[in-house]
Amino acid sequence: MLIHCSRSGAVGNYVRSVPAAVLMAILLDRALVLRCDRPQRDGGRPVRTDRTLAAFFRGPHFDPWREIKANASTLVLHKGVLGDAFDAGAALDRVAAVRLSTNTDAEPSAILANPRAARAAAAALGELARRPERLMGCLLRLVLAPTPRLERLERALPHVAPLSAYGLRRAVVAHVRLGDSSFFANNASAAQRKRWRWVDDTQGLAYRRDPLRAMRCLARASGAGGCLGCAVLSDSAFAEACAVALLDAPTITPGVAVHPQASATAVASSRAAVEKLALDWWLLARSHAALLFSGGSPRTSTFAATALQFRDASAPPSAVATVELSDDTLDEERWLARCELPKGVRDAVRAVTANFTAIAELVNRWRAEGTLRAVQNSW
Repeated sequence: MLIHCSRSGAVGNYVRSVPAAVLMAILLDRALVLRCDRPQRDGGRPVRTDRTLAAFFRGPHFDPWREIKANASTLVLHKGVLGDAFDAGAALDRVAAVRLSTNTDAEPSAILANPRAARAAAAALGELARRPERLMGCLLRLVLAPTPRLERLERALPHVAPLSAYGLRRAVVAHVRLGDSSFFANNASAAQRKRWRWVDDTQGLAYRRDPLRAMRCLARASGAGGCLGCAVLSDSAFAEACAVALLDAPTITPGVAVHPQASATAVASSRAAVEKLALDWWLLARSHAALLFSGGSPRTSTFAATALQFRDASAPPSAVATVELSDDTLDEERWLARCELPKGVRDAVRAVTANFTAIAELVNRWRAEGTLRAVQNSW
Protein backbone atom coordinates (compact mmCIF):
# COMPACT_ATOMS: atom_id res chain seq x y z
CA MET A 1 0.00 0.00 0.00
CA LEU A 2 0.93 3.67 -0.29
CA ILE A 3 -0.06 5.98 2.60
CA HIS A 4 -0.28 9.68 1.79
CA CYS A 5 0.80 12.20 4.45
CA SER A 6 0.62 15.88 3.55
CA ARG A 7 2.64 18.49 5.40
CA SER A 8 0.21 21.20 4.17
CA GLY A 9 -2.89 21.85 6.27
CA ALA A 10 -4.71 24.48 4.19
CA VAL A 11 -7.49 22.75 2.25
CA GLY A 12 -6.39 23.98 -1.19
CA ASN A 13 -2.74 23.16 -0.54
CA TYR A 14 -3.65 19.72 0.79
CA VAL A 15 -5.92 18.88 -2.16
CA ARG A 16 -3.23 20.10 -4.57
CA SER A 17 -0.89 17.41 -3.22
CA VAL A 18 -3.41 14.57 -3.58
CA PRO A 19 -3.07 13.96 -7.37
CA ALA A 20 0.67 13.28 -6.95
CA ALA A 21 -0.16 10.63 -4.35
CA VAL A 22 -2.84 9.07 -6.57
CA LEU A 23 -0.49 8.99 -9.55
CA MET A 24 2.36 7.52 -7.52
CA ALA A 25 0.08 4.77 -6.21
CA ILE A 26 -0.98 3.94 -9.79
CA LEU A 27 2.60 3.90 -11.10
CA LEU A 28 3.91 1.81 -8.21
CA ASP A 29 0.84 -0.48 -8.34
CA ARG A 30 -0.04 0.08 -4.69
CA ALA A 31 -3.35 0.46 -2.86
CA LEU A 32 -3.85 4.10 -1.87
CA VAL A 33 -4.61 5.30 1.67
CA LEU A 34 -5.24 9.05 2.10
CA ARG A 35 -5.58 8.99 5.89
CA CYS A 36 -2.10 9.67 7.25
CA ASP A 37 -0.88 7.29 9.95
CA ARG A 38 1.80 9.60 11.34
CA PRO A 39 1.23 13.14 12.78
CA GLN A 40 2.22 15.99 10.43
CA ARG A 41 2.51 19.66 11.40
CA ASP A 42 2.05 22.94 9.54
CA GLY A 43 2.42 26.35 11.17
CA GLY A 44 2.99 24.72 14.54
CA ARG A 45 -0.30 22.80 14.45
CA PRO A 46 -1.23 19.22 13.59
CA VAL A 47 -2.49 18.67 10.04
CA ARG A 48 -5.98 17.17 10.28
CA THR A 49 -7.21 18.02 6.79
CA ASP A 50 -7.31 14.36 5.76
CA ARG A 51 -9.71 13.62 8.61
CA THR A 52 -11.83 16.65 7.78
CA LEU A 53 -12.20 15.68 4.13
CA ALA A 54 -12.94 12.06 5.01
CA ALA A 55 -16.21 13.25 6.58
CA PHE A 56 -17.36 14.85 3.32
CA PHE A 57 -15.77 12.83 0.53
CA ARG A 58 -15.42 9.18 -0.42
CA GLY A 59 -13.90 7.35 -3.33
CA PRO A 60 -16.43 6.70 -6.12
CA HIS A 61 -14.83 3.29 -6.92
CA PHE A 62 -12.80 2.37 -3.82
CA ASP A 63 -12.32 3.72 -0.31
CA PRO A 64 -9.00 5.59 0.03
CA TRP A 65 -10.08 7.42 3.21
CA ARG A 66 -9.91 4.52 5.66
CA GLU A 67 -7.30 4.73 8.39
CA ILE A 68 -4.61 2.06 8.45
CA LYS A 69 -1.63 1.75 10.76
CA ALA A 70 1.48 0.36 9.13
CA ASN A 71 5.22 0.06 9.55
CA ALA A 72 6.01 2.04 6.41
CA SER A 73 9.12 3.31 4.67
CA THR A 74 8.84 7.06 4.01
CA LEU A 75 9.37 8.79 0.67
CA VAL A 76 9.53 12.58 0.94
CA LEU A 77 8.15 14.49 -2.04
CA HIS A 78 8.81 18.15 -2.63
CA LYS A 79 9.56 20.31 -5.61
CA GLY A 80 12.60 19.14 -7.52
CA VAL A 81 12.83 15.55 -6.30
CA LEU A 82 9.52 14.00 -7.37
CA GLY A 83 11.09 12.09 -10.24
CA ASP A 84 13.75 10.71 -7.91
CA ALA A 85 11.01 9.65 -5.50
CA PHE A 86 9.46 7.49 -8.22
CA ASP A 87 12.74 5.62 -8.65
CA ALA A 88 13.09 5.26 -4.88
CA GLY A 89 9.54 3.93 -4.62
CA ALA A 90 10.09 1.46 -7.43
CA ALA A 91 13.14 0.14 -5.58
CA LEU A 92 10.93 -0.62 -2.57
CA ASP A 93 8.78 -3.13 -4.44
CA ARG A 94 9.33 -5.76 -1.72
CA VAL A 95 8.24 -3.38 1.08
CA ALA A 96 4.60 -3.85 2.11
CA ALA A 97 3.85 -0.20 2.94
CA VAL A 98 5.30 3.05 1.66
CA ARG A 99 4.49 6.42 3.24
CA LEU A 100 4.46 9.37 0.82
CA SER A 101 5.16 12.69 2.56
CA THR A 102 4.15 15.69 0.40
CA ASN A 103 3.56 19.41 0.50
CA THR A 104 1.76 21.75 -1.87
CA ASP A 105 4.64 21.67 -4.38
CA ALA A 106 3.99 18.02 -5.20
CA GLU A 107 2.63 17.86 -8.76
CA PRO A 108 2.13 14.99 -11.23
CA SER A 109 4.03 16.90 -13.93
CA ALA A 110 7.20 16.78 -11.84
CA ILE A 111 6.83 13.01 -11.40
CA LEU A 112 6.33 12.58 -15.13
CA ALA A 113 9.51 14.53 -15.86
CA ASN A 114 11.26 11.27 -15.00
CA PRO A 115 11.39 9.28 -18.28
CA ARG A 116 10.79 5.98 -16.50
CA ALA A 117 7.75 7.40 -14.69
CA ALA A 118 6.47 8.88 -17.97
CA ARG A 119 6.68 5.48 -19.69
CA ALA A 120 4.86 3.82 -16.79
CA ALA A 121 2.16 6.52 -16.89
CA ALA A 122 1.68 6.14 -20.65
CA ALA A 123 1.18 2.41 -20.18
CA ALA A 124 -1.29 2.88 -17.30
CA LEU A 125 -3.16 6.02 -18.38
CA GLY A 126 -2.74 6.24 -22.14
CA GLU A 127 -3.43 9.62 -23.71
CA LEU A 128 -4.36 11.16 -20.35
CA ALA A 129 -0.72 11.00 -19.26
CA ARG A 130 0.07 13.54 -22.00
CA ARG A 131 -2.73 15.94 -21.08
CA PRO A 132 -1.60 17.85 -17.97
CA GLU A 133 -4.59 20.21 -18.21
CA ARG A 134 -6.89 17.24 -17.50
CA LEU A 135 -4.67 14.95 -15.48
CA MET A 136 -4.91 16.78 -12.12
CA GLY A 137 -8.70 16.86 -12.18
CA CYS A 138 -9.06 13.26 -13.35
CA LEU A 139 -6.81 12.02 -10.55
CA LEU A 140 -8.89 14.01 -8.03
CA ARG A 141 -12.07 12.45 -9.41
CA LEU A 142 -10.72 8.99 -8.58
CA VAL A 143 -10.82 9.79 -4.85
CA LEU A 144 -13.34 12.64 -4.34
CA ALA A 145 -17.07 11.99 -4.53
CA PRO A 146 -19.55 13.57 -2.08
CA THR A 147 -20.71 11.66 0.95
CA PRO A 148 -24.43 11.71 1.85
CA ARG A 149 -23.57 14.33 4.49
CA LEU A 150 -22.14 16.73 1.91
CA GLU A 151 -25.06 16.11 -0.45
CA ARG A 152 -27.55 16.95 2.32
CA LEU A 153 -25.68 20.15 3.18
CA GLU A 154 -25.64 21.19 -0.47
CA ARG A 155 -29.37 20.58 -0.94
CA ALA A 156 -30.12 22.64 2.18
CA LEU A 157 -28.30 25.75 0.91
CA PRO A 158 -30.59 28.76 0.42
CA HIS A 159 -31.13 29.83 -3.19
CA VAL A 160 -28.91 27.05 -4.54
CA ALA A 161 -29.16 26.84 -8.34
CA PRO A 162 -30.56 23.66 -9.97
CA LEU A 163 -28.34 21.15 -11.70
CA SER A 164 -27.98 21.21 -15.47
CA ALA A 165 -27.81 18.24 -17.82
CA TYR A 166 -24.04 18.38 -17.31
CA GLY A 167 -24.40 17.69 -13.57
CA LEU A 168 -23.25 21.24 -12.76
CA ARG A 169 -25.03 23.99 -10.88
CA ARG A 170 -26.51 26.60 -13.21
CA ALA A 171 -24.60 29.28 -11.34
CA VAL A 172 -21.74 31.73 -11.44
CA VAL A 173 -19.59 31.45 -8.32
CA ALA A 174 -17.46 34.40 -7.26
CA HIS A 175 -14.43 33.39 -5.23
CA VAL A 176 -13.19 36.38 -3.25
CA ARG A 177 -9.87 35.50 -1.61
CA LEU A 178 -8.70 38.48 0.42
CA GLY A 179 -5.74 36.75 2.05
CA ASP A 180 -4.75 35.26 5.39
CA SER A 181 -4.93 38.69 7.03
CA SER A 182 -8.73 38.15 6.94
CA PHE A 183 -8.39 35.55 9.69
CA PHE A 184 -6.87 38.03 12.12
CA ALA A 185 -9.59 40.54 13.03
CA ASN A 186 -7.30 42.74 15.10
CA ASN A 187 -3.58 43.34 15.05
CA ALA A 188 -1.88 39.98 15.30
CA SER A 189 0.11 39.25 18.43
CA ALA A 190 3.83 38.56 18.42
CA ALA A 191 3.11 34.89 19.10
CA GLN A 192 0.74 34.71 16.12
CA ARG A 193 3.28 36.38 13.86
CA LYS A 194 5.93 33.91 14.96
CA ARG A 195 3.66 30.92 14.33
CA TRP A 196 2.03 32.09 11.06
CA ARG A 197 4.23 34.11 8.72
CA TRP A 198 1.34 35.08 6.40
CA VAL A 199 -0.45 37.19 9.04
CA ASP A 200 -0.24 40.25 6.77
CA ASP A 201 -1.08 38.38 3.54
CA THR A 202 -3.31 40.57 1.35
CA GLN A 203 -4.93 39.33 -1.86
CA GLY A 204 -7.95 40.15 -3.99
CA LEU A 205 -6.84 43.66 -4.92
CA ALA A 206 -9.46 43.89 -7.67
CA TYR A 207 -12.17 43.34 -5.09
CA ARG A 208 -10.56 45.50 -2.40
CA ARG A 209 -10.31 48.44 -4.79
CA ASP A 210 -14.03 48.46 -5.62
CA PRO A 211 -16.35 45.85 -4.01
CA LEU A 212 -19.40 47.43 -5.66
CA ARG A 213 -17.91 47.03 -9.12
CA ALA A 214 -17.02 43.41 -8.31
CA MET A 215 -20.65 42.67 -7.47
CA ARG A 216 -21.80 44.41 -10.66
CA CYS A 217 -19.40 42.09 -12.47
CA LEU A 218 -21.06 39.05 -10.88
CA ALA A 219 -24.53 40.39 -11.72
CA ARG A 220 -23.51 40.91 -15.34
CA ALA A 221 -22.05 37.41 -15.62
CA SER A 222 -25.21 35.95 -14.10
CA GLY A 223 -27.61 37.85 -16.37
CA ALA A 224 -25.60 37.56 -19.57
CA GLY A 225 -25.03 33.89 -18.91
CA GLY A 226 -28.71 33.06 -19.36
CA CYS A 227 -30.05 34.02 -15.93
CA LEU A 228 -27.67 31.89 -13.92
CA GLY A 229 -27.83 31.79 -10.15
CA CYS A 230 -25.00 33.42 -8.25
CA ALA A 231 -22.95 32.48 -5.21
CA VAL A 232 -20.22 34.29 -3.30
CA LEU A 233 -17.54 32.33 -1.45
CA SER A 234 -14.94 34.22 0.54
CA ASP A 235 -12.48 34.12 3.40
CA SER A 236 -14.00 37.44 4.51
CA ALA A 237 -17.35 37.95 6.23
CA PHE A 238 -17.40 41.46 4.75
CA ALA A 239 -17.48 40.12 1.18
CA GLU A 240 -20.38 37.81 2.02
CA ALA A 241 -22.34 40.60 3.75
CA CYS A 242 -21.69 42.86 0.75
CA ALA A 243 -23.14 40.23 -1.59
CA VAL A 244 -26.27 39.82 0.53
CA ALA A 245 -26.80 43.59 0.58
CA LEU A 246 -26.30 44.14 -3.16
CA LEU A 247 -27.48 41.00 -4.96
CA ASP A 248 -30.86 39.34 -5.35
CA ALA A 249 -30.84 36.07 -3.36
CA PRO A 250 -27.19 35.00 -3.67
CA THR A 251 -26.09 31.64 -2.30
CA ILE A 252 -23.89 32.10 0.77
CA THR A 253 -22.69 29.07 2.69
CA PRO A 254 -23.50 29.28 6.42
CA GLY A 255 -20.83 29.67 9.07
CA VAL A 256 -17.62 31.65 9.41
CA ALA A 257 -14.70 31.19 7.01
CA VAL A 258 -11.59 29.77 8.69
CA HIS A 259 -8.08 28.65 7.87
CA PRO A 260 -7.33 25.27 9.50
CA GLN A 261 -3.81 26.30 10.45
CA ALA A 262 -4.20 30.07 11.01
CA SER A 263 -7.59 30.64 12.68
CA ALA A 264 -8.19 30.16 16.40
CA THR A 265 -8.17 26.42 17.07
CA ALA A 266 -11.64 26.28 18.66
CA VAL A 267 -13.20 28.11 15.71
CA ALA A 268 -11.27 26.25 13.00
CA SER A 269 -12.32 22.85 14.33
CA SER A 270 -15.99 23.69 14.87
CA ARG A 271 -18.65 21.74 12.97
CA ALA A 272 -19.95 24.83 11.17
CA ALA A 273 -16.46 25.86 10.06
CA VAL A 274 -15.46 22.52 8.54
CA GLU A 275 -18.86 22.19 6.83
CA LYS A 276 -18.38 25.63 5.26
CA LEU A 277 -14.92 24.68 3.97
CA ALA A 278 -16.25 21.53 2.32
CA LEU A 279 -19.31 23.28 0.86
CA ASP A 280 -17.30 26.19 -0.55
CA TRP A 281 -14.90 23.87 -2.37
CA TRP A 282 -17.73 21.67 -3.65
CA LEU A 283 -19.76 24.61 -5.01
CA LEU A 284 -16.74 25.84 -6.94
CA ALA A 285 -16.12 22.33 -8.26
CA ARG A 286 -19.65 21.94 -9.50
CA SER A 287 -20.83 25.22 -11.01
CA HIS A 288 -20.82 26.20 -14.67
CA ALA A 289 -18.85 29.42 -14.21
CA ALA A 290 -16.40 30.99 -11.75
CA LEU A 291 -15.20 34.54 -11.25
CA LEU A 292 -11.87 34.70 -9.44
CA PHE A 293 -11.01 38.05 -7.87
CA SER A 294 -7.25 37.89 -7.67
CA GLY A 295 -4.29 40.22 -7.51
CA GLY A 296 -1.48 40.56 -4.99
CA SER A 297 -0.64 36.86 -5.12
CA PRO A 298 1.85 35.04 -7.35
CA ARG A 299 -0.74 32.45 -8.39
CA THR A 300 -4.41 31.60 -8.25
CA SER A 301 -5.70 30.38 -4.92
CA THR A 302 -5.03 26.64 -4.64
CA PHE A 303 -8.49 26.31 -3.10
CA ALA A 304 -10.09 27.63 -6.29
CA ALA A 305 -7.58 26.05 -8.68
CA THR A 306 -8.09 22.49 -7.41
CA ALA A 307 -11.89 22.82 -7.41
CA LEU A 308 -11.88 24.04 -11.01
CA GLN A 309 -9.47 21.31 -12.11
CA PHE A 310 -11.96 18.83 -10.67
CA ARG A 311 -14.81 20.54 -12.57
CA ASP A 312 -12.94 20.77 -15.87
CA ALA A 313 -11.90 17.10 -15.85
CA SER A 314 -15.31 15.91 -17.03
CA ALA A 315 -17.21 18.97 -18.28
CA PRO A 316 -17.02 19.90 -21.98
CA PRO A 317 -14.69 22.92 -22.29
CA SER A 318 -17.43 24.89 -24.05
CA ALA A 319 -19.85 24.41 -21.12
CA VAL A 320 -17.69 25.94 -18.38
CA ALA A 321 -15.89 29.22 -17.86
CA THR A 322 -13.32 30.69 -15.48
CA VAL A 323 -12.79 34.46 -15.51
CA GLU A 324 -9.89 35.77 -13.45
CA LEU A 325 -10.15 39.46 -12.60
CA SER A 326 -6.89 40.98 -11.45
CA ASP A 327 -6.24 44.49 -10.29
CA ASP A 328 -5.84 46.82 -13.29
CA THR A 329 -6.57 50.33 -14.50
CA LEU A 330 -9.21 49.65 -17.17
CA ASP A 331 -12.21 51.97 -17.17
CA GLU A 332 -15.37 50.46 -15.71
CA GLU A 333 -17.14 49.56 -18.94
CA ARG A 334 -14.13 47.76 -20.38
CA TRP A 335 -13.55 46.05 -17.04
CA LEU A 336 -17.16 44.88 -16.76
CA ALA A 337 -17.08 43.64 -20.35
CA ARG A 338 -14.60 41.01 -19.19
CA CYS A 339 -17.27 39.69 -16.81
CA GLU A 340 -19.47 38.40 -19.61
CA LEU A 341 -19.28 34.66 -20.06
CA PRO A 342 -18.10 33.11 -23.34
CA LYS A 343 -20.75 32.39 -25.95
CA GLY A 344 -20.28 28.65 -25.63
CA VAL A 345 -21.28 28.71 -21.96
CA ARG A 346 -24.28 30.95 -22.64
CA ASP A 347 -25.43 28.62 -25.42
CA ALA A 348 -24.99 25.55 -23.20
CA VAL A 349 -27.05 27.08 -20.42
CA ARG A 350 -29.76 28.23 -22.83
CA ALA A 351 -29.95 24.72 -24.27
CA VAL A 352 -30.38 23.30 -20.78
CA THR A 353 -33.01 25.96 -20.02
CA ALA A 354 -34.86 24.98 -23.18
CA ASN A 355 -34.89 21.35 -22.02
CA PHE A 356 -36.39 22.39 -18.66
CA THR A 357 -39.01 24.46 -20.50
CA ALA A 358 -39.95 21.51 -22.71
CA ILE A 359 -40.34 19.25 -19.66
CA ALA A 360 -42.53 21.83 -17.91
CA GLU A 361 -44.75 22.15 -21.00
CA LEU A 362 -45.11 18.37 -21.19
CA VAL A 363 -46.10 18.12 -17.51
CA ASN A 364 -48.64 20.93 -17.96
CA ARG A 365 -50.15 19.09 -20.95
CA TRP A 366 -50.48 15.88 -18.95
CA ARG A 367 -52.07 17.85 -16.13
CA ALA A 368 -54.59 19.44 -18.53
CA GLU A 369 -55.42 16.04 -20.03
CA GLY A 370 -55.90 14.53 -16.59
CA THR A 371 -53.22 11.90 -17.26
CA LEU A 372 -50.47 13.24 -15.00
CA ARG A 373 -51.22 10.87 -12.10
CA ALA A 374 -51.20 7.87 -14.44
CA VAL A 375 -47.83 8.95 -15.82
CA GLN A 376 -46.46 9.40 -12.28
CA ASN A 377 -47.70 5.94 -11.31
CA SER A 378 -45.94 4.45 -14.34
CA TRP A 379 -42.70 6.08 -13.16
